Amino acid sequence: MKGGGGSRISGCERKTYLAGVGEKISGIIRTCKECGDALPDVSGRRGRPREFCSVRCRRDFGYQREKAQLERQRAEERARRLQVEEERFHAWHRTRSA
Repeated sequence: MKGGGGSRISGCERKTYLAGVGEKISGIIRTCKECGDALPDVSGRRGRPREFCSVRCRRDFGYQREKAQLERQRAEERARRLQVEEERFHAWHRTRSA
């Protein structure tokens, strides 16, 4: 389902339901955060419920998250540089006109 326009469930809804493949609770099937495929049955297991169907999906999700964070940081840095340049430009023109 990667890249497709399939119906995905938001992360908070997905986390609140514990279900196996095909098992529905309140009409919601637990799905992978990355690809949207149904998660395998986890009955009888301890620990946190699964969020990804495979290691590949977990890594892809983490990579996309890191990439988005880096792009945000770069955009913020560009905005800061532009602001500094504008301040320097206006300060220089104020001293020249005085």
